[in-house]
Amino acid sequence: MGLQTEAIGRLQDPAEVSGGGVISIGAAGILINGGSVLLIGQGHQLSIKAALLHLLTDLAGSGIVVVTGVLLAAGAWPGVDPVASILLSVMVLHATWRLLQRSIHELLDRSPTSVTPEAVREALH
Repeated sequence: MGLQTEAIGRLQDPAEVSGGGVISIGAAGILINGGSVLLIGQGHQLSIKAALLHLLTDLAGSGIVVVTGVLLAAGAWPGVDPVASILLSVMVLHATWRLLQRSIHELLDRSPTSVTPEAVREALH
């Protein structure tokens, strides 16, 4: 919530932000998170999926940061920076909510959503 509050405040009074600096930070995030995604690979355990989701969300966020930096360097409205911050926070909130739902589902020992009662009956006969 702090990020959104700060971003809303910056929307009302946009600060000058260096587009080049923003691009550099976003590019570093792409390299680090992209490399980490490649190292983790894919797994079926929830913890691996959670780590991968976190990295992919960060990777997408870094892409948004680069685009924001390019827009700022091109002379775009300074409010593009807080708008990008709000977009990133909504994206993270959405990813976190989905992961929380899957975690609760697994903690309650529920069957995977891809398994239907009909498929279980067929497999048992």
